[in-house]
Amino acid sequence: MSATSTVPRTWKRRIAGIVSATLIAITGAAVTSIAAPTPAHAATCTSYNYSYGGNGTCVRYIQTLLNWQPGINLAVDGQYGSLTRQAVISRQTSWRYWDSSVAVDGIVGPRTWAYLCSPYYYGTGPAQSYPFAVARAAGCQV
Repeated sequence: MSATSTVPRTWKRRIAGIVSATLIAITGAAVTSIAAPTPAHAATCTSYNYSYGGNGTCVRYIQTLLNWQPGINLAVDGQYGSLTRQAVISRQTSWRYWDSSVAVDGIVGPRTWAYLCSPYYYGTGPAQSYPFAVARAAGCQV
């Protein structure tokens, strides 16, 4: 029981049941269908792997997140070409120094997404310049 609640949970359930039964009796109808809940994590860019030859909005997000990294200045054109691949490999190489589970393969998979989705790698708190809106649109939990 919380400090703001004086009614135990079991009583709340009973009261809710009584209210529901009363409404059904008054209206003569019951709710016959309820919309399915939205999944907690719908498929987003971060749910997939991206590599050379890919294109589209998710690649734009990758390029934008890479541009936040030191020394990278990609055109955000949505084309996963050789420059994007080189930038991914460059970042993977530096991340691998700290985390041996990062593959240096030019593929943006789960481990690479984890690093791209983090605004905390260059300082103690989130960087003000981190592209939070893009990260969220890509599916990052920031």
